[in-house]
Amino acid sequence: MAEMTSKRRRYGRETAEKIAAMAAESPDAFVKKELYRAANAIRKHFAYTEAEKEAEVLRLIKIGASSVNDLIRETDFTDVDVLAVTKKLEESNLIRLQKVRLNDGPGRPTCLFFPTDAMI
Repeated sequence: MAEMTSKRRRYGRETAEKIAAMAAESPDAFVKKELYRAANAIRKHFAYTEAEKEAEVLRLIKIGASSVNDLIRETDFTDVDVLAVTKKLEESNLIRLQKVRLNDGPGRPTCLFFPTDAMI
């Protein structure tokens, strides 16, 4: 994943501010809530550099967050961001992926992430 340019980051922050301003003016509680949610998601996406995202995900894996859902819940990063970061960390041998089957039936195994022995 390429590092975000400062121009793209500024555009994202400005867009989030415009959406937040729209939310502030809205008289409808549902619309206000959803606009603020969108503004915060955009802020979260554009606020972190790729290196900061990697550091945060690695920190959480070291303290026990091991599934993609754990990481999404703890960071509020999108699933796309979490998957890209974990893939990069795995390629760098900073974490290892372990697939676990919770039952014998069909379906995908659960993927859990753990720090490599060098990181513990």
